[in-house]
Amino acid sequence: MKLKNDTNHRQHINTCETDYKAEVIAGLMVELGHSADKLLIVRKGAGKRGVSKDIAEVHHGRYKNTNTSFVLHTNRKSLYDHLPEGLFHQSSHAHGERSKESVLADMNRHRADEFFIRDFFRLFETETDIVRILTQTREFQYDKKNSHHLYINIYDSFWPILKQMELSKAVLFMKMIPLVSKIRLSKIEVAQALSLILDVPVQISSDTPTKMATFPLSLPNLGEARLGRNLIAKGDHRKATRTLKVRVGPIATKNMEGFMVGHHSHNVLELILDNLLPANKERLIQLVSSPEASHFSLMADKAERKVFLGINTWLHTTPKTRIHAS
Repeated sequence: MKLKNDTNHRQHINTCETDYKAEVIAGLMVELGHSADKLLIVRKGAGKRGVSKDIAEVHHGRYKNTNTSFVLHTNRKSLYDHLPEGLFHQSSHAHGERSKESVLADMNRHRADEFFIRDFFRLFETETDIVRILTQTREFQYDKKNSHHLYINIYDSFWPILKQMELSKAVLFMKMIPLVSKIRLSKIEVAQALSLILDVPVQISSDTPTKMATFPLSLPNLGEARLGRNLIAKGDHRKATRTLKVRVGPIATKNMEGFMVGHHSHNVLELILDNLLPANKERLIQLVSSPEASHFSLMADKAERKVFLGINTWLHTTPKTRIHAS
């Protein structure tokens, strides 16, 4: 929809297939930057509503003595039209035949009274229309989830993780919430969800249980043995739970800092893992740098990328200590 800015220009908004309400068009105009105070909805009566659209026409310019920019004429009844006939008009008490001049005088008087009464009720109609326009604008903002935070603000008190995410990722996470109970036991599906939200490849695998130290066989006094407390079988032991290894990457160098502890992406990763991975599992997060970040120079005047010790840089002990990038 485009409205020309010519003064006194009139334009029909609806087509044969559409019947937009005046509040919808006014709400869209507010979204485009127009002030709601500069928009006016004028009711022309419902005489043509059965065979016409809700919006009769749109007029660009002032309406009478109002300070408006756009006027939307609508085929609706005004408050005056809903009131009983003759409520504000005094009937003539003349008896017998009346002259033509007397009848015309009464008609002109009633017409003048109607004009001022309609103007009086238009104040209430205007305030009601502004509320409807702002309500429609708020509904547009709820629908445009990727542009406005109103939709996310409803749920961020229940899901604090939403406050840490970008708007588009928060909307994506909201779409995943109904699936959380179904995917939380699948490492592949959890990894796919993380990849979508973090925009980096994620893989989750189970590590081999760690072998614990060998315990010597201890024999307490007869009758005092308690298995697992003071009596332990001799031999090797392994942890009962497996460690989940979360491999994140390859990550571009410019985004690597965000995955450091305390930074934005790392906080989001930890919060998602807390919600999707079992609480009784230990996890190990491994960050992998992108291949193009493998070679660099430590010279200050030629530093082309950031160096993260333990992620894209390791210290190797050799006969001559050197720095190796992988």
